[in-house]
Amino acid sequence: MAGKGSGKVLKSGPNDNVFIFFADHGAPGLIAFPSEVLHAKPLNNALESMFKNKQYGKLVFYVEACESGSMFAKLLPNNISVFATTASNPTESSYACYWDAKRNTYLGDVYSVEWMEDSDAEDITKETLQQQFLIVQKKTNTSHVEEYGDLSIGQTFFVGQFQGNQSFSERPSGVQELRDVQPVIHEDAFRSEDVRMATLYRKLASAQDGERQKIIDDIGKLTRQQERVLNTFTRIATVAAGSKQLNSVFETRRELTNFNCYEPVVDVIHQRCFSVTQSDYALRHLYTMVNLCEMGIPVESIVSAINEAC
Repeated sequence: MAGKGSGKVLKSGPNDNVFIFFADHGAPGLIAFPSEVLHAKPLNNALESMFKNKQYGKLVFYVEACESGSMFAKLLPNNISVFATTASNPTESSYACYWDAKRNTYLGDVYSVEWMEDSDAEDITKETLQQQFLIVQKKTNTSHVEEYGDLSIGQTFFVGQFQGNQSFSERPSGVQELRDVQPVIHEDAFRSEDVRMATLYRKLASAQDGERQKIIDDIGKLTRQQERVLNTFTRIATVAAGSKQLNSVFETRRELTNFNCYEPVVDVIHQRCFSVTQSDYALRHLYTMVNLCEMGIPVESIVSAINEAC
């Protein structure tokens, strides 16, 4: 993790409970910041290092991002006192919701909305992390909420021990029964990679005559950007694997195991083709690079194809 970010670090110790909530875009084996990405293996290595150096007692990690399960699946050990939950499994999108017509934006994401609203509604001094996970999992019907790591933390620790332990008088005295929980239908929910286009069409639907042409132009510009992304990934796959393998590259989703291939390939695309951190549409096509790596194509051949395509 050296050289990343602002240099500010968490100054916690062995007696501290740490709660981390991350919300942004994601892709197989990575989460995106405004200008850089964080790969899954370095993240898990950092957590293991923190555990060995006694930089926390227990650590709880909530991740809101597409394909966020891939940050921990088969990577996060169950013996380093970390409990993680994610908005989605390793291969699916997370969803935005709560469209605000006044601000012309989506105010939340389904998984995040559900855990935050649950924390507001429950007595979190009595609700375990596992109870919250199960409630959020049941209410979130747009993606599969997952849990990883040391699951005993979820069963034995209360939400309030990580999110704040104040018990407000207006909160109910208990915790709702899971059998009473129903999935929440967010009729305005959209996959994260579709949010920019959905936002433009919502703006167009309510626009005045003088505003419409600018929005139509923006829709055309975004469409062309998405076409460029798709054409670029198609060109990379064609050069690296051959045209006969395109269906295999685009129509399947292989499990990411070859991180030594995938990580440098993503970094080269980010440097040579387009900023993947600024294009959720590009992030959602990185699964094709997973497929190329898992098909056994050498990283050098994929990088050469990227240089030719970009």
